[in-house]
Amino acid sequence: MPIAAPDRLVIVPGHASFKRTVSPVIPLPENVLDDQYWALEPFQAGEPRYYGEHISHGIQLANEDQAQLVFSGGRTREESGSIWSEALSYYRTAKELYLPNDDAYPTLKKVMAGIALEEFARDSFQNIEFPLLNFVNRYGTTPQHIKVVGWGFKEDRFKHHASTLGIPSGAFSYEGVNNPDDLDSALAGETKAAVDFKRVPRGDSGELQDKRNRRNPYHDVGPHNVRRAS
Repeated sequence: MPIAAPDRLVIVPGHASFKRTVSPVIPLPENVLDDQYWALEPFQAGEPRYYGEHISHGIQLANEDQAQLVFSGGRTREESGSIWSEALSYYRTAKELYLPNDDAYPTLKKVMAGIALEEFARDSFQNIEFPLLNFVNRYGTTPQHIKVVGWGFKEDRFKHHASTLGIPSGAFSYEGVNNPDDLDSALAGETKAAVDFKRVPRGDSGELQDKRNRRNPYHDVGPHNVRRAS
């Protein structure tokens, strides 16, 4: 019997992953959103607390919309070892911080049980492309609506990606939760990214492809199939 498809898909793109020193088999530290536990680029100092807000908002939306929730992001950091993808780091953070507090959302346990991990994406375009491919492969249909949760300053970029993928504008929305402290620097980088993705919309050549290669220290290759969280 075919698996009943949810109508909606909520995607939370990852921005970093845990360091290899964080154990996957014991409870995470209480202050898990402190920088010390995350493999960060210098410009990402102080950001993990904001990632926690992305995670929380994604859970809330999935609960409200009865949507499939996907954490998207591959094994992009050598400092994370072979265990921690961005997606798995976000899922474990969600499980540690929000599952014990399920009074906040009456159906939180159902949402958590339905979370999927997309562990191959290495940039923002793939953060939409791969979860959408996984959804179609799993359910045999496309979601009626896709929401992406993340940095406020990246809204235009993700809308451009959705257009490139042929997603109708009425079937896509972006929810910017917050912005990094150094917004001016973030906007400068975003301006360059916008130019790059307009030149190479799918990010599959030139500097954008080089960046993907640098974000693949373990030489992961698809298939871009979903892993059920557990």
